[in-house]
Amino acid sequence: MAAAFGLSVSLAVLLQCPRRIVALVAVNGAIGWAVFGSLTEHTGLGPVTATGVAAGMVGLFGQLVSRRRGTTSLVYVTAALGPLLPGSAIYRGLLGFAQGRVDAGLAELSRAGALALALAVGVHAGRELSRLSQHVPVYVGRPRDAAQRTRGY
Repeated sequence: MAAAFGLSVSLAVLLQCPRRIVALVAVNGAIGWAVFGSLTEHTGLGPVTATGVAAGMVGLFGQLVSRRRGTTSLVYVTAALGPLLPGSAIYRGLLGFAQGRVDAGLAELSRAGALALALAVGVHAGRELSRLSQHVPVYVGRPRDAAQRTRGY
């Protein structure tokens, strides 16, 4: 978890996040890694599913904090996903190609793609889960058509 915290801090500094949110981003990254680690070690979930759930927690936490502070959730989520990125799977896949083991390389690159999709779906699911607690405005008269079509109100 300390490495995930440090990686999230490094990515937040690299992405030029404001100083006041670097600690929250790092905590978010450590929470994501803790969720991933506990799911893979204690429940026996596969890495793709565990990554999706962990990314969902990162997205949920980032959205809730950003709503409280009145900013975008992008700064809280982007750097916090660093520990969950599929860098080692991409490396092993390209190494398999370089060593002439094309089938092993394709398997690892497919795994990396599945992990990347799990990240995207998990973050989006976490953000949508946070919308359950969001206040829905009440309109006097007829609501706007676009809002009704996309948000249901």
